[in-house]
Amino acid sequence: MILLHALICIFDPSPRAFALPYSQRSSRYSMYSTSLKGDLTQLGLAGAQASVGDQFIGSLENPATIAMTSRSGGLQISGNTIQDGFTQNYSDKIKSYHYGAHVSEYPWGISAGVWSPQDEGDATFEHNAKEYRLGLSRVLKKHKLSFGASLLIAESTLRDGSEKSNSSAVGYAVGAVYQFRPKHLVGLSFTSPVTVSGSVQKTGINIPGFFQGAHSPLRIQAAYGWIPNRIFKVAAGVSVLGTSPNTALLTDQNARVGESWTLHPRAGAQVTLVDYKEFWARVGAGTYLEASRISGRQDRLHFTGSVEFTGWIFSLGWGLDSAKGYRNLIYSAGVDVVRLLQKMDLIPMPVQYPSQGVLPNPLKNSDEGLARPLVKEWVEPAEGKSVIEIGRELPGKVQEKVKALKTNVLEAVKPRPKQYDTAPAVQPKPKPKPKPKKTKKSKSL
Repeated sequence: MILLHALICIFDPSPRAFALPYSQRSSRYSMYSTSLKGDLTQLGLAGAQASVGDQFIGSLENPATIAMTSRSGGLQISGNTIQDGFTQNYSDKIKSYHYGAHVSEYPWGISAGVWSPQDEGDATFEHNAKEYRLGLSRVLKKHKLSFGASLLIAESTLRDGSEKSNSSAVGYAVGAVYQFRPKHLVGLSFTSPVTVSGSVQKTGINIPGFFQGAHSPLRIQAAYGWIPNRIFKVAAGVSVLGTSPNTALLTDQNARVGESWTLHPRAGAQVTLVDYKEFWARVGAGTYLEASRISGRQDRLHFTGSVEFTGWIFSLGWGLDSAKGYRNLIYSAGVDVVRLLQKMDLIPMPVQYPSQGVLPNPLKNSDEGLARPLVKEWVEPAEGKSVIEIGRELPGKVQEKVKALKTNVLEAVKPRPKQYDTAPAVQPKPKPKPKPKKTKKSKSL
């Protein structure tokens, strides 16, 4: 994933500058986009993760999912390259990045990170919205129910030439996941609206009144999900977005945003096609309807897909979200950090389950590899350690590895004893001592 950032920065051309079609700004900016942003799983499931999300990006839809569906923990770094003809010129690429981590320690789940729900602009004028999230969730009622809540700090960044402004405000999200039948889940969440005030003390270099406030609408998510095994998951849901009064696009102040409530249905599935101990391949596909929140723009039907390959500690992936006048591409190549630590014996290896080979049965009911709340009869792994215990032992193990590496390096560069070109002189063998002479004994008379 980290390689993804380098590829974008080096080979993607800088956006060209454009002139705004207004001479003075009086409307707020939008801090939320109805198109998808995130990682390969988000695109593979078309964003329907309010019941099955098991990583940081998935928990954005519903903070209660981590405790219910995640088995361990992980790190995420992802980036999107978007072309959207509804918000600005289609040839102008929009880039956004997302960073997060999650940990599931039964019965708790924790997630934290930052993502960019909205980006607009060019080399001169820019608006970027970020949400910093910290979520906590817990399983209750014999694995039937999980509750979660997250604190969010919404940040709006505006740039007019060399002048820049940052403003922020606090919001929250709450959610629940209910397992009404084994491995059948329904999720429901609510995210509060957030209004960020502008910087009235700044007038703007090119556009007077440019540094206005920004608004993120109320969001309600509802979804159904089914996870019969570790190979397959399917989900469908709907997002409801509230209004955003006096809000318009950066590129067109007459294009009002969020003047009415909108409904956005979505569905997707993800399946593993190849499953071996050191290699697996997974694909996902979905669709969602983006009900237009921009005046003068039509609704768009999106089709999404993703492909992921993981071999040993390395991973490759590709994702696409396509619609009329819209394209979002994700290229990923990186190292699985958690798996790397396991290979280095710094953290324990997870329980190894039998490989399913090529084209395993996606509908087979199996508890192998699923999170504890989804397993009917849980058996604690032998010598299992909690995440807290692993975290406490990690610094000591790192020190031991560094010490061993240092010792090996010193041994490698240590001067060897001087070697001689000629063999040492052979010492003469000592002469054997003469044997004593035997004397004849005289006969007695």
